[in-house]
Amino acid sequence: MVTKLSAQKYNGARGKADLVKKITEKLLRVAPGDVDAELVWTTYGLSQKTCGKHSGVSNPKATNCKENPYCLGRLGIEKFEKLIKKSEDLRNEKIVQSDRRDAAKQPCGLVNWANFCYVNSFLQIWFNDPAFRQIIYDWRPSDAYVIPAPPAMDVQQVMNALQHLFFTLDTTPYEDANGEEFCKALRLNEEQQDAQEFTVMFFDSIDRNLMKHPNGFEMRERIQERFNGRQTSSLRCKCGHHSDNSTKFSALNLSIDGHTTLSGAIRGYFADERLSDFSCSGCGQRGGVVRETSIDHLPPVLLLSLNRYVYDSNTGRRKKLKTPLQYPRVLNVDGLPHKEQLSAEDSRYELSAVMVHEGDNADCGHYWDIIRHPFSGVWFKYNDKIVKETKAPGVETEKETTLSKPNIDLKYCYGLVYRRREGPTREPRHPPEEISGKWTKAMDHKFYRMTDADAQASEITLEEVSARHRVVGEHMAALEVKPDRANMKRARDLAFLPTALLGGILTTEYTRAAKIKDELANITYELDQTTCEEDDKASASQSESDLSSPHKRKKNVRRRVKSMYDKRLEQVEIANSLSPTSITLCPHERISYDSVISGEVKAVNRAGAEKLCKDYGLRMNIVTEEGVARRDQLRTGLEVCMECVQEKTREVHFTSRLEEDAALAVRIGKEVNTRCSVKAFFNKKPPADTFYIAKSALASFKRDAQRERQMKMLVPSRSTWTIGPADAARAAVGETEKEQRKRKKREQREAAGGGETGEEEEQPVTKFARSEPEDGGRMRRNGNGPRREDEEERDTISEDVEETVRGMMDELVGPSQSALSTNSSLNGHAAAAAAMVAEEEEAKEEEGKENGRRARRRVNYKEENTEEEEEAREECKDEPMKEEEGEEEDMLMDEGKAAGSDQGSREAKM
Repeated sequence: MVTKLSAQKYNGARGKADLVKKITEKLLRVAPGDVDAELVWTTYGLSQKTCGKHSGVSNPKATNCKENPYCLGRLGIEKFEKLIKKSEDLRNEKIVQSDRRDAAKQPCGLVNWANFCYVNSFLQIWFNDPAFRQIIYDWRPSDAYVIPAPPAMDVQQVMNALQHLFFTLDTTPYEDANGEEFCKALRLNEEQQDAQEFTVMFFDSIDRNLMKHPNGFEMRERIQERFNGRQTSSLRCKCGHHSDNSTKFSALNLSIDGHTTLSGAIRGYFADERLSDFSCSGCGQRGGVVRETSIDHLPPVLLLSLNRYVYDSNTGRRKKLKTPLQYPRVLNVDGLPHKEQLSAEDSRYELSAVMVHEGDNADCGHYWDIIRHPFSGVWFKYNDKIVKETKAPGVETEKETTLSKPNIDLKYCYGLVYRRREGPTREPRHPPEEISGKWTKAMDHKFYRMTDADAQASEITLEEVSARHRVVGEHMAALEVKPDRANMKRARDLAFLPTALLGGILTTEYTRAAKIKDELANITYELDQTTCEEDDKASASQSESDLSSPHKRKKNVRRRVKSMYDKRLEQVEIANSLSPTSITLCPHERISYDSVISGEVKAVNRAGAEKLCKDYGLRMNIVTEEGVARRDQLRTGLEVCMECVQEKTREVHFTSRLEEDAALAVRIGKEVNTRCSVKAFFNKKPPADTFYIAKSALASFKRDAQRERQMKMLVPSRSTWTIGPADAARAAVGETEKEQRKRKKREQREAAGGGETGEEEEQPVTKFARSEPEDGGRMRRNGNGPRREDEEERDTISEDVEETVRGMMDELVGPSQSALSTNSSLNGHAAAAAAMVAEEEEAKEEEGKENGRRARRRVNYKEENTEEEEEAREECKDEPMKEEEGEEEDMLMDEGKAAGSDQGSREAKM
């Protein structure tokens, strides 16, 4: 535990900046020539300890530790754990769904396959009326029926679809059904409609069209008897004249504006209404006519439609009232003005269903129901295919006061269905076997086939996902290296792999595993759509005992699903295949330390890396800046570059000294009054150890020093090391060296008239040998090494003048890159690739020319300034020079500062 905590403390809050700071501090304590293998290992960040952010902690870090080359956590394998958990949940869910639905305890929902929630609301309400369900079950089609031409309703098709749907809702083993057949029979579009208007229009259309069907008369009479009532509207004038009009109704349309209870809305419906603009047919006078409404006959099922819409004069549109309305669970109709003589039992209507509408308009929003089960008396909430038990809606007793926290059913109730107490309710009789038998057999066959297929598919999904997780887990475990000081001695056993490659492999594997579930879901859907003859024959020949025997049936289904899945894997390629990953090498074609400490490259176990490359068919290439590829192999821990670390050490020392000297230059620049005197410039000779320097040159000291160092740096190599699938890598790098040789030979044969003789035999691939140049590995730069013909023009420049021009900056900047290149062979590493020699020589020739031109300009500039200074001194002896405001002031600067001596001797002298 102590070791784990210390490791966590070591890496706890450290990022790349902190790591670079520590490396810089170590490099400052070492001279470039004293760089050893241990310091190189440290500079590459390979001496770090175990990452304590991902393993063995309760709250692991969400991202990978880029600054630690050994950390392989959070590269993508953690996604598999979530996928396995989802697969287990799906498997358990399918196992539960394999049980048949208990229709007595769990009602069936309806799928909303378009904007048909209003149709689902209507169907669920009337399905749960046992008498109406029995009427639909008793429907019989007739061959004598003549199908009318559209747009007239095909009432036989509608009644057949409704009978089939009611039977499915009653007997299906699933928890939901689809009313698509019924909606298509009604030729409904996908625009939402008002559920109350749809109910009224449906019963009116059925009533009219059943009259045209041979078997429709009895159905029509039974439906009217169940839902239709009769009311009388009387017009009475004060003159004594009156007229009565009796009409049937299927629903009472109640306005709730100004009412908080259902009883109040009913009283408002039957209240006398004075017709001020109506003329009496008896006396001809206006204003004396009153309309009275009374009930002649109440149906067994009373539908109350609640009008929640009023006209808004401010907007000119309809506005929905969201006023909570209290409605009783038992409605006593004795208070209604009716002429029937009803018993006390017949006067009590019980609430059986509530239609709820959520939304601002009737043609939008969502419809759902709260319905009491006709046999168990339990209340259920029907929200399309989701049906859940709920508490009873409404209130026991209405109160005139407004409720403080009304339930949602009181606030959004849109229609109420009351049913007269009718004694014990019997289960409706199903249609005869010749009609319902084929429906039952098809449902059972589909259920057993689909539930078994779903369960087996979910089981196979879990197995396949777990298998892929084991594969990638084994690979990542084989790649992991335990950080240890002994790793430097075992550098040959380490290998470097791009982080993007590891992340790409894990992402590809995860994508493959995630698609298994979708692929198997498609297979189960195909099994559902399969209607081959052998399946139909097997279904027809199987008895109930055969269908309920799970062992043989599940074994057969598993075999079919597995065979279809295995066959598909052979035909479908992986969508997200690996793409080649490249890293930029150092100028010596070795692994760059920047790529390691920045997290671009991870240090892994070489044996695990080789197995990974073999299993995934990975190929390594070196791509030059011309785009030519050479075959390569894994880069091991021996590929760390000591030359680059030495150059990094020089850069660190240079930067440190430059910051100190730049600070001194700034301080000297601020001491203008004490260090600068124009008279002293002409009247005094500067001390032997001092010299004059322009203030502008002093101000640009840091920039000039940095530019001078950059001039001496090697041009960074643009060679890249690429690893990826063999085909993709070969296509990405263009024409390889082998292909160039083959093309040249083919062109030679064609030129000689020999033609094609076949493919060249492939030569064995070996690691690219880093041979040294002929001059012993010394890369000549800036005039070092033997001179060439284009350098003869520089012979006119004397060596002492050249030292004067370059001496100051050479001491500060440090040895040129040629010294670094010269020592490269001494450090045990090859200096450069043989293919790069010609290119480097051309670059050196161009740079030599540029240096010669720059040196001549500097000499001419120095000679001109010397002559101007001597003339100024001679003139100053005859006539004193006057100081002018705004004239540039010169300062004396200690020559020891440029020579890099200690700060005490750097002070400028007057």
